[in-house]
Amino acid sequence: MSSKPQESAAEDGWTHIKRGKGARHSKPTPSRPDPDRTMTVEILQANYEKCKRLWEASSCRKEFLQILDKKQPDDGWQLDSAICIASGSFSQIHTQRGKRGMLQFAAFMDTIIHVQKTSDEQIKVYAEELVYNDIDIAFLTSLGVTVIVHSDPNKAQQSLQDPALFSHMGPQSMVFELYIDPWEPALRRLLKADPKLLVGSQPEKKLLSLVQAFPSATECDDRALIKKFDKERASYYLPQFDEDLGIFEGLRVCWKEPVDDESQISAKATSFL
Repeated sequence: MSSKPQESAAEDGWTHIKRGKGARHSKPTPSRPDPDRTMTVEILQANYEKCKRLWEASSCRKEFLQILDKKQPDDGWQLDSAICIASGSFSQIHTQRGKRGMLQFAAFMDTIIHVQKTSDEQIKVYAEELVYNDIDIAFLTSLGVTVIVHSDPNKAQQSLQDPALFSHMGPQSMVFELYIDPWEPALRRLLKADPKLLVGSQPEKKLLSLVQAFPSATECDDRALIKKFDKERASYYLPQFDEDLGIFEGLRVCWKEPVDDESQISAKATSFL
């Protein structure tokens, strides 16, 4: 059974999210894929430019940027960092995951240009993924992206406990979370980072599913964290990308917004938990 949330058309024309019941997830075991020995940085750069043109010409981009403009705070986005996580290895361009990851990354980089217009500080750009190989890292570095490298990307548990994990995220960050694996430490750190703008696969619901399936000593704290994260945000699903329907499927854009009616906050949080 799919755990994708239900959706409904709103009066303003966008697709709002309705929360569904979480599903049990297994723990991830990320490891670096076998390198394609024919792959080069130049090939990845050419593929990136191709994906960039495809994204920029899409109606999905136009509608997505309209959402950002509509929900922009009065003083602008005022972001200081942008982090792309869980993109997968870009050098696997002959796989569906590799193709999807590159196009999503092109959207991430384009979005930075857009939100920079209403941010006083120069936005620092980071990428974080446990399975990046040397070609991926060289490609990202060529674009001016700082790659966060962990102690041992082939050891899932140790890497996900790495203090550097998500250390560049904060309240003034934009995060593109591209289908992060359901692993408590990573999900917990992401929610605690409290990013102002998030494009992702509902990490709070993934953490809630784990809390419900595997009760532990941290359950009360986790539920409080999920409740706080959820009640402070509103969201829409990303518009449909007609060129490839699976590219952004299930991803949503959510932003922090003030809520005046405290009773509405309580009702919203209670209905989720």
